[in-house]
Amino acid sequence: MLCMRIGRFAHEHLRVALLLPLVFVVCILGFSLSEKATIEEALWWGLVTLSTVGYGDYYPQTTAGKVFGALLIIFSLTFLGFVLGIISDTVIESNRRRILGLGGTRFKDHVVVCGWTPVSRVAVEELLANNNRVAVITQKEEDLNSIRLLGGPDQLFVTVGLPSEMKVLRLANVQHARAVIVATGEDTQTLIATLNIKKLNPDARIVVSIDNEELRKTFEAAGVSYITSPNRFSGRLVASASFEPEVTRFVEDVTTRTFGSDLRQYRIEKNSVLCGLSFGEALYRVRGEDGATLVSVTKGGRTIINPGDDLPLEEGDILVALCRTGQGEKLLRLTTGKRE
Repeated sequence: MLCMRIGRFAHEHLRVALLLPLVFVVCILGFSLSEKATIEEALWWGLVTLSTVGYGDYYPQTTAGKVFGALLIIFSLTFLGFVLGIISDTVIESNRRRILGLGGTRFKDHVVVCGWTPVSRVAVEELLANNNRVAVITQKEEDLNSIRLLGGPDQLFVTVGLPSEMKVLRLANVQHARAVIVATGEDTQTLIATLNIKKLNPDARIVVSIDNEELRKTFEAAGVSYITSPNRFSGRLVASASFEPEVTRFVEDVTTRTFGSDLRQYRIEKNSVLCGLSFGEALYRVRGEDGATLVSVTKGGRTIINPGDDLPLEEGDILVALCRTGQGEKLLRLTTGKRE
């Protein structure tokens, strides 16, 4: 870093960079001629003067020699000031890059959250509660400290920039992300970010939050995995709370893992003991061994809520279960076929 900084400084101040060694050479030659000293003796005097050691074995006695000595001292102080300035700027720049997250992250199989809004804040809290590693892109430097308070550096990375820019997305290592949540608060920027994310990581699951419902088909055409409208969802909850408040409380409870019960999904693998069972049989077994309650099955992209007991379960089916604290671990082993 320091060598790069010095090289950049020399390029930007080429005249000064050339002048400083020239002054040194002139002072050495001037000292040699005025003091009747050899080049080796003059060079030694110059190095001792530059280092401020001051052995005293060689020193100017003539007026001309003293002038060259004064020039060399001024040169050495100027040179030292330049070096200290470069080191200081390097340290400051390094700290600035670290604080702003401009060095990027090496997270893989993580979730990238683009934009810092009330929606993305709740999303980050839930993701961290579920032990996901998260990379957040915010446009405002003043948000950095409050975001970093949500998790440690081994679980949460934050950077500053426009979520729609390729270079900023690369800082969050979106190329190796498992999923990306785009909630910038501006639909135009959300769309641009979505298109760039698709270019960098075509396989990532992309979830977007939009304000204008009329843009839903546009985002679907862009290849978005899931589209949500906070205003629309909040409106449904508010309406539901007015005539069926317990349903609203239930939805609020099961959609967060920070308290109460939680909805979780499990994929039935090839070696799962649930393969070949009916939904009713699986429901009974899971309830007895784990305590969780199966509420839906997804087959070929089609979700069946509260299916009939005779529905057969196959490899690749996705089960959604209602779990309380401490539940779900045995269900995971049942669906994967792995033992303790």
